[in-house]
Amino acid sequence: MKNKKLIILLKILLTLLIVFLIIRKIGLSSILDILSHGDLWMLIPVFIVNVVYFLIGAVNQWVLFMPFQKLKLVDFSHEYFTSILIGALTPGQIGEATIAMLLKKYNVPPTQSIGILGIDKLSAFIVSLIISLIGILIYDFPSAFKQITSCVIALFFILLTLILSAPVRKYIRYILEKHRIETVIDTLDSLPFLMRYHKRILVYNFLLKLIRAIIITIRVYFALTMFGISPTLTDIFFLHTISRVASIIPITINNIGVLEIAMIYFFKKAKIDSAVIICSMIVTRFVSYSFFIAFMINALYIKKSRFRHAKLDISK
Repeated sequence: MKNKKLIILLKILLTLLIVFLIIRKIGLSSILDILSHGDLWMLIPVFIVNVVYFLIGAVNQWVLFMPFQKLKLVDFSHEYFTSILIGALTPGQIGEATIAMLLKKYNVPPTQSIGILGIDKLSAFIVSLIISLIGILIYDFPSAFKQITSCVIALFFILLTLILSAPVRKYIRYILEKHRIETVIDTLDSLPFLMRYHKRILVYNFLLKLIRAIIITIRVYFALTMFGISPTLTDIFFLHTISRVASIIPITINNIGVLEIAMIYFFKKAKIDSAVIICSMIVTRFVSYSFFIAFMINALYIKKSRFRHAKLDISK
């Protein structure tokens, strides 16, 4: 417990340090100047696209649960948004643990929930890797960078193939059982089951992941357009995905700062100023948190309304 608290504290401190260094490098006056000249009407399409992005995220995870648990999409979406809200407003990986606990009321074992979410993360990573590899080959990156990245991606897929093979999976399962790591065991069990009996579900999941990548591209496009920048959707699609993969290690809270640094570096290929990149990220994060807060207020209102109606029924 102490180690977890220390890790969370270090993440918070590192997040603040990176944000401070970014602001110091670019200049607070430059960021505020660009933000003050932004077209506020563009917040509307950014918000709408953001809502669609999270709705598809709920459908995407719900699809994976279908072969294991028959959950209503409305019920699952509510728990999904609640977990996303908690994960966004708190440090660490609390969001994932929250949805596992929330789904217990629908008789879904926590280990199974986290196992399925592990598959969801794996599929998201695979889709992002494929898009990133195509982008790296398309854009004029240094040859050494292309070779190293291609080798790392190829090695990942080789390891994934080995892990999915029965003998290797059996040995990994033995090690995990020995150390009682149940959540990873459930992921190892669930993935081969889906691949063997529910290939269509995995195809749906991959397609929804690709659609989400396209939607987040549109969101970034509107955020950049807000400041008078109109890059091509192709540039955003590939460069933003590459940035997300490059910043995948969770060393800060919600990847704040790390993703921005990656985008500043990779979006140089689209000749977009670093200050504009930071401002667009401020807008997208602001809109996301606004959505979470709006959902929280709505959820509290519904809960209060149900409690009031229940109290009236009892009094009758």
